[in-house]
This record gives sequence, structure tokens and C-alpha cells, in this order.
Amino acid sequence: MSVIYGEHVRLRAVEREDLKKFHEWVNDPEVTRGLALYLPLSMTDEENWFNALAQRNPNEKPFAIEIKKAKLGS
Repeated sequence: MSVIYGEHVRLRAVEREDLKKFHEWVNDPEVTRGLALYLPLSMTDEENWFNALAQRNPNEKPFAIEIKKAKLGS
């Protein structure tokens, strides 16, 4: 798994285990407010998106962003 570490965040490859949380976020109006995405997505939609990642150009793969426990900002 590819990982990039920063001072406050870690970028890593998206894993199948992430799909449940992604599904929650993409269906949360608070999270999607202001995005072009406006229709609810099923878990099957999320799984199809994940499975399609293998067909993409390796330079276009999305990252999962993990925030370290430390407080961000000042």
C-alpha cells in the first residue's frame, strides 16, 4: 500500500474497508453541500466505483486522507 506522510495528515491508497465510511459521507447532506453530487448512492454504487479503480491510470488513483490525532490549525 502506498503511503505519503505529512506533519498532520497521511495519504494512502483507498482500500475496500473504506467503502462503508465513504458511503456514509457521500449520503450525508452536510458533507456533500456545495458539491455537484446530489443523488444518494447505494453501497453497490460505492463497490462499483471501487472496482473501477483498478481500470484507471495509476497516476489518477484517489487517496484516502487520514488526519493525525494532533489538533490542526493554531
